[in-house]
Amino acid sequence: MPPIPGKKTCSKPVEAATAQACGAAAISACSNDRLDFAMSKTVTAKFQGKAPKSKGGQEDMCLDYPKRDAEFNQCTKK
Repeated sequence: MPPIPGKKTCSKPVEAATAQACGAAAISACSNDRLDFAMSKTVTAKFQGKAPKSKGGQEDMCLDYPKRDAEFNQCTKK
């Protein structure tokens, strides 16, 4: 039986020395190897209690992920 789609959440702590390194780690966590399954992904981060923002000022760091268009929303393209 195939997996049932749904909203999955998890927390994966990563140590970072600076807010910039924290943001970079969050962006790299946006990668997607499930091209035929995942429509989107949201990754947020906190550094010393504050949420770094994407270049566009959003909390979703995946908005800055450089391969976003190629790796997400590919489910119907077969």
